[in-house]
Amino acid sequence: ILVLCYSLHTTHVYQGLNVIFLVLKQHLSLEHNKFTQTHAEDITKKNFLKIYGNTHITVLTVENIKATFQKTGVHPFDPIVVTPAMLASSMPKLIQSNLLT
Repeated sequence: ILVLCYSLHTTHVYQGLNVIFLVLKQHLSLEHNKFTQTHAEDITKKNFLKIYGNTHITVLTVENIKATFQKTGVHPFDPIVVTPAMLASSMPKLIQSNLLT
């Protein structure tokens, strides 16, 4: 087991799996639409795994997961992928309130 420890305020840059879960969500939506068109019923507890299973097998492949880590420069390690601008702190914003006191 490899444990990855990220620096403060950098997880948004290094979390490549967020990308793959977005793709998973999109494919699940497509599978849901195909299922409801062919079966004239909605997703239930009884049929969810059948619908999700197709999506899981299609999207969560070893190749796709490895590609997400490579794209973020986590594995294989590539420090050039993440630029200093990507790690810059968010600009503070002044929020003005018009609350009556």
